[in-house]
Amino acid sequence: MEDPEVLIRGTVLLDANHHFETQINACGKITLPICLLLFGCAHGLKIEVSESVSLPIKYDQETTLLVFDDESLRERVYLVQAVHPNLSLLGVLLINHDIYSFDDCLMELFRVAPSLQFYLTYMPSESEFELKCFSKRAVRLSCQILTSDNVGMEIINASMFKDTLRDSDNQFNKQLDTTKKLITKIDSMVAYLQREQISDQILRKLRLLVSQLKKPATSDIEQVLMDKEVELQTLNLLCEQWETAQIIKTVDK
Repeated sequence: MEDPEVLIRGTVLLDANHHFETQINACGKITLPICLLLFGCAHGLKIEVSESVSLPIKYDQETTLLVFDDESLRERVYLVQAVHPNLSLLGVLLINHDIYSFDDCLMELFRVAPSLQFYLTYMPSESEFELKCFSKRAVRLSCQILTSDNVGMEIINASMFKDTLRDSDNQFNKQLDTTKKLITKIDSMVAYLQREQISDQILRKLRLLVSQLKKPATSDIEQVLMDKEVELQTLNLLCEQWETAQIIKTVDK
């Protein structure tokens, strides 16, 4: 028997990206796989998926398995078909399915919902963008995304969310490293001023710099930190010039 081809509308992947981002925003990370029920129509060997709805998945401490509530499944199917009577529950989409073993949960889904014909695994990341489709028998199926240009761009932008988080972490670490360098320089200058005679010009610049660094973060913190680093280098040069002047005065005496 020839295997069907699955056509999935881009709006379904946008919905998947939304659920992924929502869990990231709420928990800071993906704690459980995300499962979407997929609804559509079958036309011969082509299955077109046009609607989706989330099915909550829980981790059972006693059995150490992923589980779902049968009643929740039935309610969701009823509600979707009440609005779209021509659509049937045909598949499921799993996001981050490899966090826990999903095999038993998937088998139970196929048992409870006999109309299910396939499942998809999805990784919403630009660098690891991955959408795979399998039949009930775990045979790889052909899968195409049906999108307009605008929806296609939204999918790409939304799938970059995880990479953006990673980039944000790297950016934060760079800013933190710059801040630590600034603090070290300020500490050394304070120690220098405590040992030597205080120059009003240097003291004013240092006080102004410290007060500015205490201000809340701006929308362009990296540029501000770079500016402050330049100011510190200038201040450091002033200190060296002042120290040289003091040495010259001592020699002249």
